[in-house]
Amino acid sequence: MEKNPKLLERRVKAGPEAEKEKTQKIIQLFAAICFFAIIALPALDHRFGWSNVPLFIVIVGDILVSVGFFSFFSF
Repeated sequence: MEKNPKLLERRVKAGPEAEKEKTQKIIQLFAAICFFAIIALPALDHRFGWSNVPLFIVIVGDILVSVGFFSFFSF
């Protein structure tokens, strides 16, 4: 922050407004939509019961997430 404040300023700005090229603006817009969808869709799925996942698959998924957290934070 002290050595290169302009770099920090550029890194803080994100999204389509921060880009100059039209293709990069489109890519950033698509990435932002996907980011919000990743958060919103599971909540909507749970609320409205769109998918029916067997308990065994849920447990396996929970175990895989736990192993991922463990391997990421332990090494």
